[in-house]
Amino acid sequence: EGGEEGWKALKSTSQEVEMKLKFLTSGATGKAVGVVDCSAERVAAWMMDYCSEERMRESHERGSPRLELRDLRRENESSVATIEPFPLFTSDREFVFRQVWKSEEGKVSIAIESVDKLVDFGRSKSSRVRGSVRAFWLMENLSLSQGSRDNVAKCKITFVQQVDVAGAIPKWIVNKKIPEQLQVRN
Repeated sequence: EGGEEGWKALKSTSQEVEMKLKFLTSGATGKAVGVVDCSAERVAAWMMDYCSEERMRESHERGSPRLELRDLRRENESSVATIEPFPLFTSDREFVFRQVWKSEEGKVSIAIESVDKLVDFGRSKSSRVRGSVRAFWLMENLSLSQGSRDNVAKCKITFVQQVDVAGAIPKWIVNKKIPEQLQVRN
């Protein structure tokens, strides 16, 4: 929506990643582009393992539970749920989404879209709001060039995420949360 115009540069959490933000009628959209030292296939495998032990530990420390839903339709998809903590005086946001990956020669893509499923996190629902998300990951293998460090595989990653946090929320919170969601973290 809106093409390449109107993107505002964001302060990135990493020197290797360029981040941008755009406000649209359908919500805020963030974009991150960077290069990492591994193949597109390895990045995609890591992304699809949303509830790995390492990521579960990090989420628990942030107070952000993650659940993998056992409703797999195909081997190349998964459904997951999480609660994203929001600042004081705003409700936490619950997100439930399906992610599907596709591999082509030299690149892998992952599409993410919210799904309408009830999830029992074992907590009171009174303090959270259901948000929605649409996102797209594109991981493209880069050719090994002569003189590259140890001939390590590299790939370019482009991540675009559109989030509707639902309800009225101050713009400063959106400006804070988008870079957090775009950063490379567990």
